[in-house]
Amino acid sequence: MGVEDVEYISTKMAMEVFSAHSRDAFQLMAERVETFARTYVDQILLESPEAIENIKDPGVQAAILDAESAYAKSGDDDLGALLVDILTKRTSIMDRNVAQLALSESIHVAQKLTAQQYSSMSLIFLLRHVKFGAPSLKVLHQRLRENLDPVAAEATITGADAQHLIATGCAILLPISQSIPEAISGTYPGFFCMGLESDNPAVRDLPASYFQTCIRDPNKVQVGCVDEQALSVLTEQNGASASEIETLKGLLKANPMSHDDLIKELIAVAPNMQSVEEKWSKTLFPQLSLTSVGLVLAHSNLLRLTEGRFDAPLEVFLS
Repeated sequence: MGVEDVEYISTKMAMEVFSAHSRDAFQLMAERVETFARTYVDQILLESPEAIENIKDPGVQAAILDAESAYAKSGDDDLGALLVDILTKRTSIMDRNVAQLALSESIHVAQKLTAQQYSSMSLIFLLRHVKFGAPSLKVLHQRLRENLDPVAAEATITGADAQHLIATGCAILLPISQSIPEAISGTYPGFFCMGLESDNPAVRDLPASYFQTCIRDPNKVQVGCVDEQALSVLTEQNGASASEIETLKGLLKANPMSHDDLIKELIAVAPNMQSVEEKWSKTLFPQLSLTSVGLVLAHSNLLRLTEGRFDAPLEVFLS
């Protein structure tokens, strides 16, 4: 199937659907569909040219029509960019699995949300679902600056936004609330530990190889790992007993930075987080977690806002 064939199929389906509209509306929608189709085909050829053949599939054609209809009705460029990205991924997946179903549903749901609500989901995504591979605190700060700051600049944090994300099936309400400092220190406890006294009995009873000088207080020590995943590797290498592992897990999270100090550090790195923090705890956002549909939309929006600097594949979060 050639490029011209794909563009023809993409536009012809939409034109047949829109034919009942008034002449002016039809003309405007036709122009939008043509623009969308060209952008979609360009992205398919760039990212996965072999997927062009999948456009023969009825399921893919239904997804194309859903996406084109959504963009044709609104003409919103942010929505268009999001839909092109999601549709490109959907075109590449022929197996009927969670990823395919989530992508198809996301095309349908995207038009029910604002660009600001996409960014609200991207915030939840970064705080609850993403762990950056950062070898140092400096690198973590850089990752937070590059990803959190542009998202926070666009996000709207209100009770109505939280309720709407739940109503559209993008988020679920968890029974336990999690503040922004808890989310960050819980993901990277080793970077936000204020240190342990070296004569602490729990420290003294364990091999010194499990510890390092505290990165925030040179007069103290801390477990020499960023998180539990790294700790698991370290304890396995050293043949730690079950009781030693449990003790080390507790020490890894012991004496964390205060919430106020962590927020100050975060705002210094990502200034746009200040307005988010002021509103976050007054809404349901601390209790929200994303569904598979929310993950697709949040991921795609993050790619757009960071201009590709966030490059973790969607499959990582839907597996």
